[in-house]
Amino acid sequence: MASPNVGEFRFPDFVPSLYLGLCVDEVSVQGFEENHGFLANRSKISDKPRCGNNDLEFGAEGTVASMTDRLPLEIHILIFELYRDSCPNWSLMMLGAVCRTWRSIAWSAPHLWTTLDICLSERPTDTWFQLLGEWLTRSKSLPLTIVIETLSFSIDVGDFPLFYPVIDLINQSSHRWYALQISAPSELITRLSDATCTSTSSILHRLSITCSSNIFDFPLRKAMPTKLYISGEVSQVETVTWTNLTRLHIDDISVIDALKILPLSPQLLRCSLTVYDNTAGSWLVVTSAPITHPNLQHLKFRHVDEFNASFRTFFRNITLVAIKTLVCFGKLDLTDDSTRETFVSFLERSSSHLKNLTFHGSVYAAGHDLIRVAAASPWVMRFKLHQCQESEEAIDLHAFLNAFDAHLLDHDEPISVMSQPLWPNLRSIDLSVSDTFPWELLPRLFATLSRGPDAQCRPIKLLRIRSMLPSRYAPIYYIDQSTVRELSPFASNTTFHLQIQRLGLGSSLDLWNRSREYWNVEGQTNEGP
Repeated sequence: MASPNVGEFRFPDFVPSLYLGLCVDEVSVQGFEENHGFLANRSKISDKPRCGNNDLEFGAEGTVASMTDRLPLEIHILIFELYRDSCPNWSLMMLGAVCRTWRSIAWSAPHLWTTLDICLSERPTDTWFQLLGEWLTRSKSLPLTIVIETLSFSIDVGDFPLFYPVIDLINQSSHRWYALQISAPSELITRLSDATCTSTSSILHRLSITCSSNIFDFPLRKAMPTKLYISGEVSQVETVTWTNLTRLHIDDISVIDALKILPLSPQLLRCSLTVYDNTAGSWLVVTSAPITHPNLQHLKFRHVDEFNASFRTFFRNITLVAIKTLVCFGKLDLTDDSTRETFVSFLERSSSHLKNLTFHGSVYAAGHDLIRVAAASPWVMRFKLHQCQESEEAIDLHAFLNAFDAHLLDHDEPISVMSQPLWPNLRSIDLSVSDTFPWELLPRLFATLSRGPDAQCRPIKLLRIRSMLPSRYAPIYYIDQSTVRELSPFASNTTFHLQIQRLGLGSSLDLWNRSREYWNVEGQTNEGP
């Protein structure tokens, strides 16, 4: 391999130290050896080249003792990959500016050029267009990862046509798009075209669209990805091909459009929707029978309307027979009979596989409301209830926690008897609660599932509760002695994260260990570890 022509170019100050630093990176070299079965000559790699940052030392024949001469091509390319991934955009151009040898290596490795990051902020020049075209050419026929973004959406409307040639050039490689991310106004997004590919030749895996003007027409007709992320509202969703999708994230969609998309995406496994209400009233029934989706396993549903109209409309009209994880965000009033019974009905239709249930936001519920939800989802293993600090009133969890041993009560007990235990497979419970939380009822979670000496308890592995005190000056309290004594025997199999936090302070206190230590100091002995 020829040595660099020192008369042609003077090494920039940063290059020798950068190059040497990458070369002696033990992790990089060792990883290459393990992955490719190559045994590098460590003594040669660790030798410093006979050149300083500013002055080059020459051998007898006037050549540089270059590391380029001593490293295999595979090591060179590995180093160039590390440099590309750790440096800003267009960094590969700097490699070509060092010397002809480096340029030859970088220019002849097409996989180095498969990632392209374009920022549309200034009027593009002819030279810039030429560099962009050459970049795409050097990637040969390999799949492309392309990011197109505008600088804080700062392009004036009159300047949009200046950037059309950029989008048009990207469109010429649509058959090679593997991942495409664009953040731009709708005028540039709709310029995208997948004309060079067919529905069968498309390799598009991931598409992310962020529209600064909110509403836009979906630009692609053939190259539909398996993963789609949209921030903005798509108009006429029924004209889009959704059949390939396995993962969908949409930040702004009407409840009617959400219910239109799900039947059109039968392969969908994961879905995250931020939904608003566009119905004439909260009692709208979109279809005569609920839509049934056969494969959706994970749903994150965020509704932004205050009175739960979109929540009721969505869950009244959908059945998810394969659902495993359900996360509900937003202001949710389960004390409203219509909202609660709509959700309970959905769970009864869909809950045969539901293992993870989360409520996050301003949740309003009485104890019996949560009991209804739990009874309708008997196979839940992980439950989270994260109440926002801004919530106006706390959830009274007394009745809910009391229900965890209600199946053991006699008929003459004042509390109504439940024939089956709530959530018998519960493995973790995670609650964010107020300072009125009834800590003394926590042992009810560990009640046996039946009567008799061999009865088993719920297999709880994690109990995480964070109680928010109303002010930074609120006094610190302890869990009472009898509760600590009842919970201690389970500490060997269950992790207790019981914490309290003062409002406005970031740090929290370990209430569980503080309480155990406190009662020990008082001369009491805790049972168990």
